[in-house]
Amino acid sequence: KKIPTVWLMGNRRRPTWGDHVMPDAYEVGSLAAHHLVHQGHRRLAFFNLNREHWPFSLYRQSFCHFAQELGAAVTTIERTTSAEADPWHRYSPGTLNDLIKEYLAIPQRPTGIFVADDLQVAMIQPALIQQGIKIGPGKTQIISCNNEQPFLVGLQPPPAEIDIRVESIGRRGIDQLMWR
Repeated sequence: KKIPTVWLMGNRRRPTWGDHVMPDAYEVGSLAAHHLVHQGHRRLAFFNLNREHWPFSLYRQSFCHFAQELGAAVTTIERTTSAEADPWHRYSPGTLNDLIKEYLAIPQRPTGIFVADDLQVAMIQPALIQQGIKIGPGKTQIISCNNEQPFLVGLQPPPAEIDIRVESIGRRGIDQLMWR
């Protein structure tokens, strides 16, 4: 703790020491809400398979705030992950299925969906399509966050993306570390 420290991106929990450089969660939520509302959606949902992930809770708060400010109704559908699992194997098929079932049970289903990140959208969008949900303009539309192309390459149609500019976050982290 005596060495200057700068945490980058989204830690599972808020760091208790050092500085933290991460995406602007306020702007991420605003961009997602504005995009979906401007596409004509008035019933929105926030999907997240990782409820404990601190930055995603900030995305949810911001998204809900801006969506409601724009006159849209918002449903939050989140799940808890296994804390013991590594980040690449944290999401179980059962957790994903439960999230999809909860969405399908909504009487007036949201047609605009903000998925917390690209790793999740790579699983959620195909699961929705498998359940008969039509994705695309004039149908259910999805926006995701991070612009991680390896997760998006197989999705048709591709979701709208919020590019968090990881390279600029890295540069800001270096600047902050040098300042410290």
